[in-house]
Amino acid sequence: MNSKFILLLLTATAAIAQTPDAFTGTWKLNVAKSKAHYRGGTRTYEPVAGGVHVTFTMLRDDGTETKGEYTTQCADGKCASDQASWTHKDPRTLEGLTYDHGKPDSRYVRTVSGNGKTMKITFYPPTGKKKTTSVQVWEKQ
Repeated sequence: MNSKFILLLLTATAAIAQTPDAFTGTWKLNVAKSKAHYRGGTRTYEPVAGGVHVTFTMLRDDGTETKGEYTTQCADGKCASDQASWTHKDPRTLEGLTYDHGKPDSRYVRTVSGNGKTMKITFYPPTGKKKTTSVQVWEKQ
């Protein structure tokens, strides 16, 4: 094979590996539609080689702000980091866990609307029955 063909093949493979999914982008918390203890927030999901980089800023009801970021490693529809993991159920739905010091902190389901403009994250206890602990509704920016 010639070097131009190999370079083209590698470039195409890298582009496919970083194809954005329905969750990619920056999202702003819609406080009025959410059932959570926040005054505001933003989340960004950015595809990176082999995974997804997540950044977030949340403003709690008491005025305290939480900021963070992490990068997951993804393969075969599953993504994981020390802060969160998830499995894609379909192109617009995933189920996952958040972690606190290595232990499951909560379960969640994240869905994106058919038009791609709204994302809903429903949180549950880490184990046990499906009792909703909070619901966050996000709008694509």
